[in-house]
Amino acid sequence: MGVPCKIRGKLRSKALRGKEFPQKKVLSLVLCVAVMLSVMVMGAGAAFSDQDKIENTEAVDACSVLNIIGGYPDGSYKPEGNIKRSEITKMICVALNGGEEPTLGTPATPTFSDVRNTPNAAWAEKYIESCVSQGIVSGVGGGRFSPNGNVTASQLSKMLLVSLGYDSDIEGYTGNAWDMNVNVRATQVGLYKGLEGVDVSAALTRDNAAQMVWNALQAKEVKYEYTLVSENGQLVSKPTLVEKDITLLEDKYDATITTGVVTNVDYNSKGYTVQIQTGVDKTNQPIYVNLSKLTNDPTDLVGKSVKAMYKDADEVYGIYVNAENTATVVETTLGDLDLSKSEYKLDGVTYKVKTDDFGAVKAVDALGNPLKNGSSELKTLDAVKTDGTIFSKASKVVLIDNTGDEKIDIAVVTPVAFGEITYLNAKNITVKGVMTNAKVEDCDIYKDAAKGDRVAVVKDTYVADDSTVITKLDSVSGKVDATKTGEARIDGTWYDTAVTVGLDDKGEFFLYNGYIVDVDATGGSIADTAFIISSSTSMDVDGNYQAKVMINGETKVVPIHKDSPVKPTSSAIADKYVTYEVKDGAYKFTEITSSDSGLDEYSAAQVNSYKDGRIYANASGSGDEYLIDDDAVVYVKYNADKYAILSGKDVAGWGDKVKDFNSNKSLVLYKTSDTMKKIAGAFIDLGDEKMPASTVSYGVIVSDVIRATDDKYEFTLWNGTDTIDVVTSDSGFAKFQAVEYVKNSDGTYDIDAAKNGTNNVGAVQGFNLYSIMDHTSTVVQMANDQNTAKNYNLTKDTQIIYVDTSADNVEDICVNGGSIENASPAPEGKYYRNASFVIDSGSDLAFLIVITNTDGAYPGSIKK
Repeated sequence: MGVPCKIRGKLRSKALRGKEFPQKKVLSLVLCVAVMLSVMVMGAGAAFSDQDKIENTEAVDACSVLNIIGGYPDGSYKPEGNIKRSEITKMICVALNGGEEPTLGTPATPTFSDVRNTPNAAWAEKYIESCVSQGIVSGVGGGRFSPNGNVTASQLSKMLLVSLGYDSDIEGYTGNAWDMNVNVRATQVGLYKGLEGVDVSAALTRDNAAQMVWNALQAKEVKYEYTLVSENGQLVSKPTLVEKDITLLEDKYDATITTGVVTNVDYNSKGYTVQIQTGVDKTNQPIYVNLSKLTNDPTDLVGKSVKAMYKDADEVYGIYVNAENTATVVETTLGDLDLSKSEYKLDGVTYKVKTDDFGAVKAVDALGNPLKNGSSELKTLDAVKTDGTIFSKASKVVLIDNTGDEKIDIAVVTPVAFGEITYLNAKNITVKGVMTNAKVEDCDIYKDAAKGDRVAVVKDTYVADDSTVITKLDSVSGKVDATKTGEARIDGTWYDTAVTVGLDDKGEFFLYNGYIVDVDATGGSIADTAFIISSSTSMDVDGNYQAKVMINGETKVVPIHKDSPVKPTSSAIADKYVTYEVKDGAYKFTEITSSDSGLDEYSAAQVNSYKDGRIYANASGSGDEYLIDDDAVVYVKYNADKYAILSGKDVAGWGDKVKDFNSNKSLVLYKTSDTMKKIAGAFIDLGDEKMPASTVSYGVIVSDVIRATDDKYEFTLWNGTDTIDVVTSDSGFAKFQAVEYVKNSDGTYDIDAAKNGTNNVGAVQGFNLYSIMDHTSTVVQMANDQNTAKNYNLTKDTQIIYVDTSADNVEDICVNGGSIENASPAPEGKYYRNASFVIDSGSDLAFLIVITNTDGAYPGSIKK
């Protein structure tokens, strides 16, 4: 907050948006204030992995895009590392050849003794020899170059001055005073620009070396003109230093640097385009430079003073912020600005304007175009905020000083709209109140977008590549417990409001840039429902009763608030479908009845049966029909005392047969306005009936059952596809016993013994085993000593598990890809038992165990 950041040797302020309340949540954070300095690389340059360590960002990025510098194999630049003498010779050779690798040779006899035969320096010999031949570098004495030695700022200045055309002998860059003469000229030329205070005798970092090379590229080249003069009776040629009207960059790269303000960006089939106003003509009409074929989106540069480096209008090296003129950039929101004032304070930093107040500041959209309300142009912030009622308070505003006087010149506004996705398929999308049946291919949409999501939409009008940007909104759920002008407090946290929010509103509140921009204030939602399984009849130390509830996808025990409408009195409570709210850490429950759902936008209805993916008001699949939404939260009671939390999709998959519920005990919730009556929540009481087969899964215990702490039991279950490590409080199970289980939405399992009638089912003797006498792909004939041979149907819902009971370890017991085989005959006219099963209804099998290896298995007779 308000932390100064160093920008090329100068202090500029940056800030993050803050508010009166320090505990405010800003869940959609875009409000980061900083001055952008990095080159928008359009060519060969690239950002480095350690970009945040680079101080001379403009210089490093420029030298990178000009192919003068590169990084390391790991993607880093290592700006803090020292530049080597060998490295700098290559940089200079490439720069003097316009960014291209020069074609260089080496002499038969090397100039220096420590280059050609030095393994980590031999690569640089051709660059070193080239620089020697041009007088740019020399050795360190004794016939040595010291290729891996460090370079000082003075030494690099000499090299760069010679590259610019200065003559070492004429200028006194040799001898005892060489460094003084070099540094005087280097300062005059601007080689130390941005490096004020650098120690010219110390080893130079790669970061600072890039800055000096970049400064040299922008410096004017020089030449010498010679005049004959008479000295002591002799004609002598005298040199005169003359500055050329061309920079090193213009000469070697044929490149121009233009300074101006970005007034517009766009996009066409060849890439992005940028319009830069470089000044005005004699009639005060703007002068523009138009650049094209940019590969990176330059939208963030709109309104800022920039430098553009380019060879031709369609051959751009890079565009980067001109830090000298763009001294202040503040990102905020439209709602945060008091347009009647001439100052804007943000995190202790005061920002001023040239105009009388902020309302008079020029406003443009994100691409630099005029903002409009219909056909009317909105040229100032006042017009945008007052006349332009179409713009949300949460819209991002970038306040920019582009003249260097630290006063705001322009405001760039990005309008945003909000709505709910009401239709989405592979080709089209509709956002309610924002866009209808738009093409998905024309939108930039977040991953896993879905119908019902609340979203922010920045229309293609404000996006350079003409794609509409759609992002999902963050949200908080709760109740508004306090309000003040423009703000609302939800469960203790304050938020700005861009839409109407009332005291005691309850529901889901959607956020953008810290503002509430959309509300599902229903007075409650399906997420506010729960099911009380049972309660205590005595209070805890805090004076609260306890309730075991299914809530938020899990089963847990919670305290009941003393003011709860539903609470134990003389006896415990059980099987209550309720709404709830939390107060002081305890739960206030209100019972849902068919006449009162307790939720403003939902109606409740009593139901009594299921059939073919639908719920019906009356038994036997008759009466009013209710459809089941896939995401519905359904609490189910089954097997008299078992409970599960299912999704609507689970329940809709119960099959096509009629299933009656416990009479007049079940309820459904649906939106009152929904004419299709899609169930959003429900409690279904199946009474003594078991869970339908499509929800229940069967498994065989394939490990020993271990008793653990807290009266828990552990074992491994095989369901024919996967093994599951189970921890349960249910006891009495044994290895090779079959069980039925229901996976709850909280990841826990309800487990019961699988039964055929009253008999437990399993894969070893003692578990009602049968022998398969014959079979087809759809029918299995089975018998044992108590039952004559009978045909049983294999349906699409029959779960078949193959096990090898003769194996010793779990991996071998669990058989993947088995097949049904007839039982093998045993001595004395008996047959080995190789099957056990559970009936779904009639002769249809819900579950079949097939024992694949009957070695040592139990043989038995067959009833005739």
